[in-house]
Amino acid sequence: MDDLFSTLSLGARALQAHRTAAATASHNLENASTAGYARQRAQLGTNEAERVGNSFVGTGVVVQGVSQARDRFVEARLPQLFASSSAAQARTAALASVSAFDPQGGVDMGTTMSSFFASLRGLQTRPDDPSVRKGAVAAADAVAAGYRRAAADVEGARAAIDQDLTAKVPQANQALAAVADLNRRIRVASAGGAAPNDLLDERQRAVDAAVQLTGAVVIPNDDGDIGLALPNGKSLVNGDRAAALSTGVDVEGRVAVKVNGDDTAGGDFGGVFGGAFAARDDDLGAVAKSLDDAANAFANAVNAAHVTGFAKDGSSGRNLFVGTSAKDLVVNAEIKANPSLLAVSSDPANPSSTGTLTSLLAVEGNDPVGAFADVVADFGVRANSAEAEASASDALLQHGLGLREAASGVSVDEELVELQRAERAFQAASKVIQTADGMLETLLNLGP
Repeated sequence: MDDLFSTLSLGARALQAHRTAAATASHNLENASTAGYARQRAQLGTNEAERVGNSFVGTGVVVQGVSQARDRFVEARLPQLFASSSAAQARTAALASVSAFDPQGGVDMGTTMSSFFASLRGLQTRPDDPSVRKGAVAAADAVAAGYRRAAADVEGARAAIDQDLTAKVPQANQALAAVADLNRRIRVASAGGAAPNDLLDERQRAVDAAVQLTGAVVIPNDDGDIGLALPNGKSLVNGDRAAALSTGVDVEGRVAVKVNGDDTAGGDFGGVFGGAFAARDDDLGAVAKSLDDAANAFANAVNAAHVTGFAKDGSSGRNLFVGTSAKDLVVNAEIKANPSLLAVSSDPANPSSTGTLTSLLAVEGNDPVGAFADVVADFGVRANSAEAEASASDALLQHGLGLREAASGVSVDEELVELQRAERAFQAASKVIQTADGMLETLLNLGP
């Protein structure tokens, strides 16, 4: 009779084991579309046999654990791919927002500059005509407006990056805090020896989010915790402690991101932050400086000639353009209000003289259009480089995600097969119990 009770116990253990296998497969099916979910599998093993006489008799099946399907090599490679792709995408998006250098609808400095010098040539034959003078001043104003528009577009893109960084810092803090909290929860849940797979998935999603934003390096430790640090080594997550990111203002008045209150240079970050800093400071910062240089070179050359000329009233010494950069370049307010102050004469006694125009027209030989074109070309090279890098890094990331999906993703067909296998095993175990129960009933009915 003891053997029959043992058989009943064996069947009950089998029912529990295959019910666990079925539940695990069902859990997989229910999470087939859950982002970051890693397929789980109930690991069934032979229960320890018992000695009966001179033999060992099996005691059925036991659940040894529920494991996750993850490829450690792929998971170790993905953070770098996430960081690189996110940085490239952020840089590309920032540069794409600048429209001033677009061939279609951008600043047409070639036409604007040509109109300016054409209006100066018109003054050579009609220096006393008020309408011609007004047209020349208006053409000069259009050139200044072109430089201002380009500078404002670049500055607007840089300001938008500052706003985006400010908005994303709380998101980064949330991801870092989640990783730290999940480190603690996983450590507690793992104390009994079983792996808390769903918590591990949740932590992986938080790690992915943190890496995409900050470009953090993933540093696992022997306790099962995941540490995160910036590429320069500054810690973001250590065990169950997360750093606090905040925003401040750097020496140029731009948004800076601080780690625990300490200033951190943009180059210390990767991911979205790193790409945004690269676009703002390296790309757009360089373009803004080149644009200022081109605007100042043009304005200074024109002013150097204009300041020596004489207006219709014989006055002299005025600059045609005022401003220290492309973003504040304007026509002298006096001349704009009174075009007769345009200094084209080289003889104060003869306002109709046009000698100064020769010097003004000579500025065209400095190729100011070419200088602006160089700025456009430099921006184009940077934008194309960023787009190519984004395309290449995204292809690598998609390949890595494909490998993750192949290793960890849920196949509906496969899980249905697992469910059927568990169901049949469950039915077989039920049959064992029914048979043992029948044998026990028969034995009890035999009587004394």
